[in-house]
Amino acid sequence: MKEVFFRDTRCITYWCCTFNRCFTSNGLNNMYGVVGIPVTDFSRLAELKGMKFYRFRREDAAGFLNGLTALAEATKNCFPMIMISGSSDRHIIDLDRGDYEGLDQYNVAKPLCKAAYRVDHAEDMGLTVARERTGKGTTVDVSMLDSTFSLMVQNLMLALGPHEVPHRIGNRHPDMYPFDTFDCQDQPIAICCGNDHLWGLLSNALDYPEWIEQAEFKTNDLREKNWQKVKDTMQAVLKTKKAAEWNQVLHDAGVPAGLVLNVDKTRRLDQIIARGMVKTLPDGNEVLGSPMKYGTWNSYGLQKDVPKLDEDGDKIRKEFE
Repeated sequence: MKEVFFRDTRCITYWCCTFNRCFTSNGLNNMYGVVGIPVTDFSRLAELKGMKFYRFRREDAAGFLNGLTALAEATKNCFPMIMISGSSDRHIIDLDRGDYEGLDQYNVAKPLCKAAYRVDHAEDMGLTVARERTGKGTTVDVSMLDSTFSLMVQNLMLALGPHEVPHRIGNRHPDMYPFDTFDCQDQPIAICCGNDHLWGLLSNALDYPEWIEQAEFKTNDLREKNWQKVKDTMQAVLKTKKAAEWNQVLHDAGVPAGLVLNVDKTRRLDQIIARGMVKTLPDGNEVLGSPMKYGTWNSYGLQKDVPKLDEDGDKIRKEFE
């Protein structure tokens, strides 16, 4: 979640009420945390909703780091404890990084506890706690509308938090730069620099290390503010080679990047084929596979053509005998 969510009283109240319902319904009534923004405001609302909040230390460092010692001790001594931390957007997590100093909190905490989960929505917290306590799952309700709506997470945070109406910005990211598509000699390439460290790697890879200290490019905030100049400067270099050449250079340098492919090239990717997203029928026709994969049976097998009239009639009628 973005910090702005905690600055908006309505959003703080929503998250607090949701957390409160999730935990009290599972017999959890006590919370512990450092004192600081936004934890203090959040804890006051939690107390108004009936939970007890115990404050300790002061916010000299990240609350997550302060809590790691307690998490390890609780695991070692079999004390029941749930640690909540994170505050990272989905696109950051997908890069195996976090918003705070790029730290991937999930993978750091995982060896120190019995179970660790990434939970995208506060209302799912109760399901996570209940599953760990009971070992039982629950039904999953997924709709195409919900899924498509949730993909707009970045713009929805603006619309739901500070109530700003987002505008079209093309392929670039609204808060990080360079996180965009760029023209090369033959086709576009996507480059995703989510922090200053990656910007340094990119600058060196493009053989322009002076960009690292350039006044208008020095920090992410400055690059986002001057994104058009950053893009024009980068494209002047990228247009000197083909996209595949730059893609290899950037990958070797550790910079997240990828070729912008059309649908026909995408369907031929090794990973798409290996994941069973393109299936070949017995008659040679190719069809789209299912994105749902199951652990208890084969999700990658060949699909069958539509049966001819009464082709399976005897088999079906036998089931009703």
